Amino acid sequence: MRPICFIDDDSDDLELFATALKESGCERPILPFLDPSKLLDFLRATTLDSEPHLIITDLNMPLLDGKNLLNEIKNSSFAHIPVIVMSTTAREKDKKDLMELGARDFITKPSSYTQLLSLFNELQEQWC
Repeated sequence: MRPICFIDDDSDDLELFATALKESGCERPILPFLDPSKLLDFLRATTLDSEPHLIITDLNMPLLDGKNLLNEIKNSSFAHIPVIVMSTTAREKDKKDLMELGARDFITKPSSYTQLLSLFNELQEQWC
């Protein structure tokens, strides 16, 4: 089964997201990445059968942020992989820019675990 890749520079968020997605009933493997460049290395090393089913990335990260990561993915042979961008900010300009670059969705990170579970219940219905 092809995995879902999470990219966030906060290890606590990565662990929280993986736990919530599994609790929502998602059976896909979840691959966490603290460094977006490691995801790009992973993509370059994958085969069609093992490439991610979905990529979920944080927007605000040092060195390579979610917008630049999305741009890298969408301008590569992996452009067909859906990417969802998450952020604590909810600026409409960010959402507009990311959707124009090819993001499948832009989601504001929930402020509670209950809200996160609710969000991931919706995501798992579509992506898991």
